[in-house]
Amino acid sequence: MLSAPAVLIANVGHGWLRGAHDARTPMYIATAGAAANVALDYVFIYPLGMGFKGRRGRPSLHRPLPPSRS
Repeated sequence: MLSAPAVLIANVGHGWLRGAHDARTPMYIATAGAAANVALDYVFIYPLGMGFKGRRGRPSLHRPLPPSRS
């Protein structure tokens, strides 16, 4: 629930850009969000040594980034 405002703002922004006939920018933002998701997974699981707990606790940290549908 804490990440709901960030997700709402990101979805509205993506919809607005698509409505303005700019489909490339949301694609780039979603791609960057997915790359950040992969990078955060690696950092929390291996260097920080958190294992699966690191993967489980990360979504609340990356929600201000664009949604990556993880």
